[in-house]
Amino acid sequence: MFLSQLPNWRGGLFVAIMASVTLCGIAFFWTNRIKIHGRIYAAFAINRRADRPPALADDQDAE
Repeated sequence: MFLSQLPNWRGGLFVAIMASVTLCGIAFFWTNRIKIHGRIYAAFAINRRADRPPALADDQDAE
C-alpha cells in the first residue's frame, strides 16, 4: 500500500498508518485484546489474563 503512493511519500505514509490503526481498532473491538508473540495487549487490565488451556482429549479417543 505504501509503495503505490511512492512519489507522494507523505500521503503513502498517512494511508499506511491509518490502515494499521484501523485494523488494530477493529481487532480490539472484535476480541478485547490482541496477542502477539505470546504477549497480550489490551485496553483494560482485566483483559490481559492468559488464555485457558485447551481441553484434554478423552483416553478413548487417543487409541
